[in-house]
Amino acid sequence: MTLPSGSTLLTTVNGAKLYSHVIYTPNASHGLDPSTELYWVTASGTTLLTTISHASSVYAVESVNSHVTFAASVWVPGPLLNTGQTVTTLYSTDGTTRGTTALLTLPGVNTINEFQQLNARELFQATNWTHDQTGDHVSTALYATNGTSAGTSVLNVLPDVNGIGELSRVNSHLLYTATHWVWPQGYQMGSQMPLTTVYGTDGTPGGSQSLISLLGVNGVSSKLTVNQRDIFTATAVAANGVQTTSVYGSDGTALGTQEILHFDGGKGVTASPTAFFGDSTAFVFELLIASQSGGSVRYETEIFESDGTTAGTHLKWDLPGIYGVSALPAPLVTPGAAASVLTGSSVGIAGLGVLQINPGSQQVSATVTATHGTLSTSEMQGSISGAGTAKMTISGTIAQVDVDLASLKFTGTSAGTGTISVTASMGKLTSSAASSTVSVTAPAPPVLAHHTADQMWAIGQHVSFQFAANTFTDPQGAPLSYTASLANGAALPAWLSFNAATETFSGIVPAGTKAFDLKVVATDLSYKLSTTESFNVSVGAAAHQAQVPAAIFQSGGENDAFSYGAASSGSESSVPSSPDTDQSPDRQPLVSHDLPVAILAIDASGAVGHIHGSGDIIHSPLFDIGHHDAAI
Repeated sequence: MTLPSGSTLLTTVNGAKLYSHVIYTPNASHGLDPSTELYWVTASGTTLLTTISHASSVYAVESVNSHVTFAASVWVPGPLLNTGQTVTTLYSTDGTTRGTTALLTLPGVNTINEFQQLNARELFQATNWTHDQTGDHVSTALYATNGTSAGTSVLNVLPDVNGIGELSRVNSHLLYTATHWVWPQGYQMGSQMPLTTVYGTDGTPGGSQSLISLLGVNGVSSKLTVNQRDIFTATAVAANGVQTTSVYGSDGTALGTQEILHFDGGKGVTASPTAFFGDSTAFVFELLIASQSGGSVRYETEIFESDGTTAGTHLKWDLPGIYGVSALPAPLVTPGAAASVLTGSSVGIAGLGVLQINPGSQQVSATVTATHGTLSTSEMQGSISGAGTAKMTISGTIAQVDVDLASLKFTGTSAGTGTISVTASMGKLTSSAASSTVSVTAPAPPVLAHHTADQMWAIGQHVSFQFAANTFTDPQGAPLSYTASLANGAALPAWLSFNAATETFSGIVPAGTKAFDLKVVATDLSYKLSTTESFNVSVGAAAHQAQVPAAIFQSGGENDAFSYGAASSGSESSVPSSPDTDQSPDRQPLVSHDLPVAILAIDASGAVGHIHGSGDIIHSPLFDIGHHDAAI
């Protein structure tokens, strides 16, 4: 089968497409008679599902539980000329001819309107107009279907109601309203008043009920959902013109629906909740009161906080002379103190906070933005988003937000003058921005404070060289680690080792070693920044052991000359005698020499003297040789 040209696509379900195609056939009584064909098109082919006679279109196409529901309205002539009524039928199809059926036929209903899907059921409403000798009559019914005939039922029939209005969903229930006009007991004819009823349904006949009826109220308005309760308002006008305003909370059941705030006005006084803002646990709303006295209007704004129950609703602010929430004092934010930080490091911002305007636990939201850094907080008392980025939002009570702001950390990401800007809002009340600055600088590498002097080592020398502890300093005070290599980056020779912990080179200089350059690298452990220094090591010949000649014994008389030699120098020095001026036989001879040696002089009498290199006598006769061994 081929899909007719000019067909209209209605919907697509799991790859299958539902099309409609209108055809017209001649009719003797009124020209052309329309019919609508429904086609199901899949990859396997095209199937004609059904033909709806006298229908020029289908509408209200919805998918529910692998079925597609749709409606068609046709005019059915009556037995008399110019009589008849519209009949609307709700259909369902599973994509097969056998599975395409009429679920519900509603005489007198011009159209049906899709309402909502709830708990795997499609809800729709139908309004029926009738006429008799008393006049026109209207009623509205709410239906539900799961896509099958057995699963299609009427939930509520509302006489004298021309349409219903959706409120909200709460706890798997749908709240809706219906308004009609009544004559209250004791009132004269013509003094009709509106009566609005709030209903709740779970999509089944047994789960549908009236929650609350509000006399004098022409419609209600849902504001928000808090603590799984729908918050809605209703304004009633009495016959004498006095207006009253109420705020209600409902969990979707009659027992759980209650008035949480009621304001009785007076003549010339109106009160209307004009602003609602809150979260999942509490909300705040504004009640604007206008009263007229002496030709002038006086305004007053009251701010209430509520958890959605009567007991949990209380007045927070009473602000005479204030017109509307935009005139309320906004939260105040105290700016943080200036700070400084290195890139890659974090710093706390002292002094940040939100000032509590009035006692209570009002909900606030603080937005913190930063430049040259990112933001975080360690406490996480409130609800936090954007942690670790340059923009973070903290929501909660003032106490919670204050704790999180007090633990705010700024981490520098780039050098410059960073800013931290904080604003706080409560509903549509927003504070001015409070800003503080953070100086962000890049960390500096270690500094070579004292250059190591070039070294002179000798072949065969046992080297143990420790460079000075103050050679390098770190501007940030970070601990340093050290490595050593040859100046060209090559590893140290095998005979030379470097102990980084003690900053010491050690080893034995082998024969054939030439001069070389050493490089020491100092790295700070916090930022991995490095500084180097190099110094030269010269290598000299092997050091010789001093040769001490054997004791020289020479004899002679006074004023006789003597000489001695030192094997290590290969030279000989002559030491002339000096005349003994006083010719005293017990005076020692005076001796001069040019070598750093100690000389013992013994005169003819056997007296011993220790003569210094200058020739001076250090000790007179009877010199105690054993006592002065070390000096000798």
